[in-house]
Amino acid sequence: MIAILILNWNSGEMTAECIRSLLSMTASDYEIIVVDNNSPDGSGRTCAKWVQGLANGRMLQNETNLYFCEANNKGAELATGEFLLFLNNDLWLEADCLEKLYQETKAAQADAPQHGLPTQRPVARPIR
Repeated sequence: MIAILILNWNSGEMTAECIRSLLSMTASDYEIIVVDNNSPDGSGRTCAKWVQGLANGRMLQNETNLYFCEANNKGAELATGEFLLFLNNDLWLEADCLEKLYQETKAAQADAPQHGLPTQRPVARPIR
């Protein structure tokens, strides 16, 4: 299974178009996780309506804007897929994209970490 993570911030209609493209996939073994970064324009509600009607969809509403990396990591924590696909919400996929991606990934014997996401953040040090 592929877990598709889509981050939204003030782009409900764009995210809806992205989700709409996923609904025409020839692959059936995927989940869609939409993470909203507390969009002040209310677009999180638009996304929630789209996700609500999906059997394979989940919505994560952040209480604050966690920005790109942390928000995607929070979404990844919810994922149950074998592989993660971080998909920008301004992209639309061809109908056979996930099927080809999965087949090629398996054929290449690509692997994903088995131990989940790191639990500690690395310490940033100044460059000298």
